[in-house]
Amino acid sequence: LYGFMFCYLLGISKTTPVSSAIFNSMQPIWVFLISVFFLHEKATVMKIIGIALGFGGAMLCILTQGSDDLAHDAFTGNLLCMISSFVFAIYLIVVTMMKYIFGGAAVSGIIVSSVMGWDAPMFADAWRGEWHWTAWAVLAFVLIFPTYLSYFLVPIGLKYLKTTVVAIYSYLILV
Repeated sequence: LYGFMFCYLLGISKTTPVSSAIFNSMQPIWVFLISVFFLHEKATVMKIIGIALGFGGAMLCILTQGSDDLAHDAFTGNLLCMISSFVFAIYLIVVTMMKYIFGGAAVSGIIVSSVMGWDAPMFADAWRGEWHWTAWAVLAFVLIFPTYLSYFLVPIGLKYLKTTVVAIYSYLILV
C-alpha cells in the first residue's frame, strides 16, 4: 500500500488528475495479467482483446500528453501513476494469497500507536479534559470508512469474487 500511495502521490504531482485517474483504472488490466501468469487464470480471446484495448489507450495517453501548467512533467507523472496501479494490483494478488495481512497490520499498528501515538495534541488535550469533537469525528470517519472498511472489505470480496472482478471495482475511484 505504501508503494501504491507513494508512486500515486508523486505521479499526481507531475501530471493532471484526469491522467492519473486513467492510469488508476488500469488496475484490472494488471490484476488480470498477474493472475494469468501466477494464479493460472484462463485467458479468453475477449479478455485479451479488452486488455489490449485498455493498455493501448493508456499508452496512447502516456505518449501523447504534453506538459502544461497542470502537468509540468506529464510523462514521468503518467509513468508513476501507471506503476502505482501495477503495485496496487500486486497488493490485490498478495491479499488473495495472504489472508492474515490485515491482522498483522492491526497488531503492529496497535503496538506502534501505543508507544508513539499519544503525543498528538488531540490526545494530550483529551487527558486534560479538553475534548475536540470535530477533530475526533473527522479522525473516526477517516479511520472507519476510507481506511479500515474499504481495505477490510477487499479480502472479503476476494473470497467470493475473482481477483480481476475486485480490481474492476476500483473503477469507482474515477467516479
